[in-house]
Amino acid sequence: YPLTGSQTSTTPDAQGQVQDTLSMQLQDPSSTPLTVVLDGTPAQGGGIAMTSGSVVFGTYRGTVTSLDGDTVVAAVSAPGLETLTLSLQADSSGALSGTVTGTSA
Repeated sequence: YPLTGSQTSTTPDAQGQVQDTLSMQLQDPSSTPLTVVLDGTPAQGGGIAMTSGSVVFGTYRGTVTSLDGDTVVAAVSAPGLETLTLSLQADSSGALSGTVTGTSA
């Protein structure tokens, strides 16, 4: 499904940690909300070097298992769904667009 949303980032704390929050909605009939929270340190050249990540997909929760550039992979505990893969693009204002695909066990 296509998705749209926005990205916000915190400033580094005393330990140099930042948090990126990706708030999105699927362009499906129910506009399913999808939120990804990435914790880590600022990466050289932009982005985040993730130390942990979580995802909320509708009413289901999961864990980010991989972050590779603009691709986020998450394990989700939802009926008939095992993995979500997000391919994202962000513009200079923090607006997000992209797609999400799901795979079942």
